[in-house]
Amino acid sequence: MKDETYHFIVVESYRPHNMNGLYGEVLIRPIAGEEPFTQDMPVECPDALSRDYEVGTLFKIKAKIVKNENERPFIKHDSNSPFDILRIE
Repeated sequence: MKDETYHFIVVESYRPHNMNGLYGEVLIRPIAGEEPFTQDMPVECPDALSRDYEVGTLFKIKAKIVKNENERPFIKHDSNSPFDILRIE
């Protein structure tokens, strides 16, 4: 059974050290301590978060964990919910 519960979480933009298998130069990840959302989970969210703001910017988004069969779990932003800018680095 899939958990369809959305939660408000804080995410940040960052530049990964290793681009192997990753999409984009700037990515989005949850900040540490946003359990059960972990920093190694990919985040599907608006491109504007990684494109229009400085690396290190913090955002508050409404998201859920998606677990598809035979795939790694990822975080999906609620496309009907806006994001908030918490801090720009």
